[in-house]
Amino acid sequence: MVATARKNCRMHPEFPQRIHELVERAKETRRKGIHGVDPEALTKQQLIEPLLEALGYDLQDDVKHEFHILGDQCDYLLETRRPLLFVEAKSLLDKSKDLFDGHREQVLRYLRNYRISPEQVAMQKPVTWLLLTNFAQIISSPIRWVRKPRPLSKRPSIFRPKTSSVSILTRKPSSLPGSIFGCDS
Repeated sequence: MVATARKNCRMHPEFPQRIHELVERAKETRRKGIHGVDPEALTKQQLIEPLLEALGYDLQDDVKHEFHILGDQCDYLLETRRPLLFVEAKSLLDKSKDLFDGHREQVLRYLRNYRISPEQVAMQKPVTWLLLTNFAQIISSPIRWVRKPRPLSKRPSIFRPKTSSVSILTRKPSSLPGSIFGCDS
């Protein structure tokens, strides 16, 4: 069953239960705080990677960690039969009220650099989605290509953010959309 789940990118049969457990772990982490450990690394290890596994991704085969983009690196590149999306992880304790606004420059730099990077040119089909998450907020945005780039200071021309935010800590596990992660629900 596990091999089938990975090949077809099917969510784990116990997905709702796993999400519930991860949400409880996130709530507990927020209550206790994070001490003596890198908060982003802990969020990735304890929350984001288990979430990706629950969605049916094999962390060894389907996920490229620290994917290089022209002098930068994004935390994850998810792919099954083709590149699906970039995932940029932030700490669960990130103070940004809106995660995208708080990390806009970094995300736009990734997208700008990816557009002209040798990595993108080498891909048969380019990545079309970016996911920014600290587990409490999941911001997804399509990467839209345009013909004439403008300076970064004049609003992004590489993609037009039509973000949708899903707050995992406040939604019921069964209502989380799988399609946001490139999987069928």
